[in-house]
Amino acid sequence: MLNLSIQPDHIHPFISARPIFAPTFIVKAMKGYFAKQVVKEHRFAKRFWSPQLLCRDCGISYRKKTVREYIN
Repeated sequence: MLNLSIQPDHIHPFISARPIFAPTFIVKAMKGYFAKQVVKEHRFAKRFWSPQLLCRDCGISYRKKTVREYIN
């Protein structure tokens, strides 16, 4: 994970991964990990995540800079 911004109702993770991993696989793994941590600590939610996601590729360096600025 290159960067992470946590908002009241969503997160903006900026991730670098090898192209052998599908973006949906990465998001599913992240959602599972974070949901377990939140439920373990707070025990308030049976369902923590919505089924929606937005994934974008920003392979060019100037785009990476723009994404980092947006997340921060």
